[in-house]
Amino acid sequence: MAEKEQKTVHFIGIGGVGMSAAASISLERGFSVSGCDLQRNKYTEQLEQKGCTVYYSHSPDHVENADIVVYSSAIPPEIEELKEAFTKDIPVYKRAIYTLKLMEEKKLVGVSGSHGKTTTTWMTGHAFLSTGLEPSLMVGGTVPELYGNFRIGTGEWFISEVDESDGTIREINPFISVITNIDSEHMDFYKTKGSLSDAFCSFCSNTAREGSVILCGEDEGCRKLGEQLDREYCTYGFSNTCDVYASDISEQDLYSEFTIIYKETTYSNVRLQFCGEHNILNSLAAFSAAVSGGIDPAKVVKSIELCRPVGRRFELSGNRDEVVLINDYAHHPTEIKAVLKAVETHFNSFRKIAVFQPHRYTRLRDCWEKFLHSFSSTNILIVLPVYSANEEPIHSVNAKRFTESCRESGIQAEYIKKDLVCRHLDTIVRKGDCVMFLGAGDIGDVYSEFARSITV
Repeated sequence: MAEKEQKTVHFIGIGGVGMSAAASISLERGFSVSGCDLQRNKYTEQLEQKGCTVYYSHSPDHVENADIVVYSSAIPPEIEELKEAFTKDIPVYKRAIYTLKLMEEKKLVGVSGSHGKTTTTWMTGHAFLSTGLEPSLMVGGTVPELYGNFRIGTGEWFISEVDESDGTIREINPFISVITNIDSEHMDFYKTKGSLSDAFCSFCSNTAREGSVILCGEDEGCRKLGEQLDREYCTYGFSNTCDVYASDISEQDLYSEFTIIYKETTYSNVRLQFCGEHNILNSLAAFSAAVSGGIDPAKVVKSIELCRPVGRRFELSGNRDEVVLINDYAHHPTEIKAVLKAVETHFNSFRKIAVFQPHRYTRLRDCWEKFLHSFSSTNILIVLPVYSANEEPIHSVNAKRFTESCRESGIQAEYIKKDLVCRHLDTIVRKGDCVMFLGAGDIGDVYSEFARSITV
């Protein structure tokens, strides 16, 4: 998208992590930017500080002077601004497509998959950054080193998380594509696992022939996807049948150590500042992508060792009475099980308290039984009200009923309203506890409040 083109862009749902990044990039390109969201958050406040006009309501008046309208996949079609934009024939884009238009002169390293996208994207971007390639980055979480979730670089590469939730993944043409796994996620959109897999297949098939497709060899969905492709692809995992694989894995206090084998070359004693085997897989995906981009493997290994986690990805704090707090974005049963597995490994002797905020009524409905099983290893489970993410409530699908189901399954579970959680934790948390705050909504605010109280 040439900078001389349309200059006024309005973002519907500007407070989302991906939308705020796209808005920030637009501001850096010299565009006039406005947006709307129903709630103020850190992203909208940051944008306002940069000169963006943010409305905390919806109105057709908001697009009166817009040359382009960009909307989040979470926005329903009946929203006033969106309807007005279509009525006035204003060019309208979903966020992912708009962002790629901004970066159309770059080579895209697109990282997708049901879980692990954000961490893998940052690990990959860190490798390109640390070797002086000056990439542009878009990450689905806050990265301390970036002071946010995006970076505009002068180099030829754009490393970005690619969201599969709304089907736009089919329209994206990466130079290097990475699929971390394929799980039953966003089924309200895809309806069937086959349709979801087909979307990932299109993404891989659209990858440049001179580029690379990278798939997780440990994931059944990725293995089946590889069988459908009419091109060569690279695999990573724990098996020596993969092109890149890890061995000699050792989980230490707050890090992992392992060996990477690639093309019969061994890189020993790789130390990762992330907990859990799932993050070892993420590092192998990043290694594969960076090497495919032409970076020396030894330099990639060094970068992996120096890389630090994204915010809300096994974020650790706590020091009062030897209490550990973990703040994690996990909001799907597979992700929650991965976090709990890492906790079992690294904090085995601690009592485990999980504070869970269900994200979306449809996800809670579709994954009800899987959620029950994912929390089976917790000592205490605290369930918050559902974070709707603009969804309408579904009859009989709510946090109170889920809490009752947990109790019936033998889990010690309690339903607590969000504003009472910290007070409740003060009464039950004791020395030797590990408290996990899990969810994709605003539960991070509860973590921050409680973390402040125990570090005083």
